[in-house]
Amino acid sequence: MSKGMALLVGLLAVDPSKYGGASYRTAVGHKDAEDMWKLLKNQGFELTPPLLTPDAKINNVRGAILSAANALHSGDTFVFVYSGHGMKMADQDNDEPDGLDETLCLYDGQLVDDDLHDLWKAFKKGVRVVLVVNSCYSGSVNKHMVAFHATDAQDVKGEERALKAAVSMRPFGAKKTDDAHVFESRDALTPQRDVEALVMLFSACEERSLALEGEDNSIFIDALKNVWARHDTKPSYRKLHAEVEREMKNGQVPVLTMIPRRDDSFFNAKAFHI
Repeated sequence: MSKGMALLVGLLAVDPSKYGGASYRTAVGHKDAEDMWKLLKNQGFELTPPLLTPDAKINNVRGAILSAANALHSGDTFVFVYSGHGMKMADQDNDEPDGLDETLCLYDGQLVDDDLHDLWKAFKKGVRVVLVVNSCYSGSVNKHMVAFHATDAQDVKGEERALKAAVSMRPFGAKKTDDAHVFESRDALTPQRDVEALVMLFSACEERSLALEGEDNSIFIDALKNVWARHDTKPSYRKLHAEVEREMKNGQVPVLTMIPRRDDSFFNAKAFHI
C-alpha cells in the first residue's frame, strides 16, 4: 500500500543575526502551513507538526526531508510545503544562466536551490515529490526544471514582499571563510547521484516575480484552498494549477514544473492523492 508523508514549513520572521540585522517579517507564513497541514491530513498523509518560527531551521528542514527520503519507496508520495520569504543571491557554482541562485529564507539562514536539488537526490526512483512553495522568485527554486506552464512575468499589485537585501548575501548567513564548510556539509548529507524521483514544483509565482499576501493567507494558498473546497472529486495537479491561476486574479502567475523529466501521468494525477 502506498504511503504519503509531508513536511510543512512556515515563517513569520527570521533570525536577524543571520540576515544582516533584518528580521524580514511576514504575516501569513504560519497560517499557510497550518491550513495546508489540515488539507493534507484529510488526504491521509502522515504528518508531524509544522516547522514554524523559530523551529524552521536549516538542519531541522534538511533532517525531516532526509528522514522521509529514507522511509519512502517507489509509489509513495512526499509533499513539501513552504511559506515565507524567498531571495536571490549570487550563483555559488556557476550553473545559473542569470548568475543568480534562488533561496528559501529559513530562520537561521537561506536554503539554496542547489541544496534543495541535492536533497531530492536522496529519494528513490518511483517516489513522487511535490513542492508547494509560497515565496518571491519561487518559479525556479526547483533546478533544471521542465516547465509545464509559465508565462512572461507580469506587473503585480498589492503588498510587496520583496526583500531589500543585496543579492550577494551568502547562504546560511555564512561569512566568506565559512563557505567551504557550508557546502562540504551539504554534500556530506546527500547521496552523490542524479535525481531519480519525479519532483514537481507548484510555485506561487514566476522566477522574477513577487508572491503577495492577503488578509489571512498568502494570495497563492488562499486561492489553492478556495479551489480545493469547490471540488468534491479532487482535481489533477494540471487542473488545480489552471484553476488557482484563474482564482488569483491579481496578475501573479503560479508555475507548475517538474524534474528530471516531464511525466504527464504525474501532472494528470489527482492532486495530493496517495
